[in-house]
Amino acid sequence: VIGLGIPYFQLRLQPPRSPSAARFAQFFKAPFLLRSKSYDLVHSLCYQSVFIEPLIVKTFSKAKYIYTKTNLEWDNHIINWHLKSKLSDRIISISGATDELLTSRGFKEKTTTIPSGIDTDIFTPLKNTTLRQAHKVPEHAIVFGCAAQFVEWKEHLTLIKAFDKLS
Repeated sequence: VIGLGIPYFQLRLQPPRSPSAARFAQFFKAPFLLRSKSYDLVHSLCYQSVFIEPLIVKTFSKAKYIYTKTNLEWDNHIINWHLKSKLSDRIISISGATDELLTSRGFKEKTTTIPSGIDTDIFTPLKNTTLRQAHKVPEHAIVFGCAAQFVEWKEHLTLIKAFDKLS
């Protein structure tokens, strides 16, 4: 990965959502490009239930396939999640709740837990005074950031209401 001296290769291994000749061409070339790289390991950054990606990896290469399960969504695409997990050599879980989900679905043996995905010994809260000053946020106030898919079942509105009651 950049900065660490680890070679990487980025490739789209799932069909495009919006029709485009260039995107379809890239998708159809992808398995052959994957084969030419001779990777030992492919880690997916696709956090969806799409099982086509591990199927391509297993069909066109000898690489081990790993994906990270970052949410408790399963019932919306039961067959896809099951196939993706079955085709995977390893599943990285980010929480105890995700561990329980994967165990209940029969994938305990394939699951490895890396809590939160953040090493808190290395990464610590940052006091960004420029951002605070620009938005007139007091130094003592808590600044919360969230990088997520904003969907109702994740309860972001509950968090916003709680912050409102605390202020």
